[in-house]
Amino acid sequence: YYFNWFNGQREPFTDVRVRQAMWHALDVESMATELMQGVGQVAQAPIPSTVFGFAAQTPYEYDPERAMALLEEAGYPDGFDTTIQWNPDSGPQDRALVQTMISYWDAIGVRVENLEKERGLWLEDLVALNWDMNFQTNTVRTGDGDFTLRRLYTTEANRNGYGNPELDEVLVASAATTDQAEREQLLGEACRIIWEEAVGIFPFDLIENYVYQAGIEGFIPTPSAIPEFETVRVPADE
Repeated sequence: YYFNWFNGQREPFTDVRVRQAMWHALDVESMATELMQGVGQVAQAPIPSTVFGFAAQTPYEYDPERAMALLEEAGYPDGFDTTIQWNPDSGPQDRALVQTMISYWDAIGVRVENLEKERGLWLEDLVALNWDMNFQTNTVRTGDGDFTLRRLYTTEANRNGYGNPELDEVLVASAATTDQAEREQLLGEACRIIWEEAVGIFPFDLIENYVYQAGIEGFIPTPSAIPEFETVRVPADE
């Protein structure tokens, strides 16, 4: 899945209204149709729909006027200057997506410098929180939302400068229980908090395509996008 993190320790992204404004400024549906056809679909949560703990959230509607009103409420009636950092070849259409988002943000007065970096420097800056916005792809390798949500979004993890005691409590509770129904509910609540707080923008889930021969049985795509073959069989008469 794609996401664009905001550095929650840097102004103006310390203000949830600014983060929400940046999301309302994007026409994600049009981007999916024009740029992601066949390789991506509009996301509904900070983890993909195939992952345990997924809970669909209310979409951020494309509403530039609402975005500008939120910026004005936050004290930025004339917008502001910021940067976006990304590494090419993280996923399909990286460059086109970044350029398109920059264009949408410019329309609400947010002037974004495009910082394309080679992977080594990008990763060094990512870990050091040396960025304003960071655009990238990720995967939930275990198929369980805890792998992503608790690893990346607790205050202690400090992966994006955002901290929220309520979210911490929910994620700790989800890891402390073995009741799967309770875990699912708690991870869903974590999805809601991260989404509503606009910790980042989560625009697209990426679609993995597989091709296999007729006669192959038992192949099941995995949420991690890493194929597994334990269940695959070739019938004896093939």
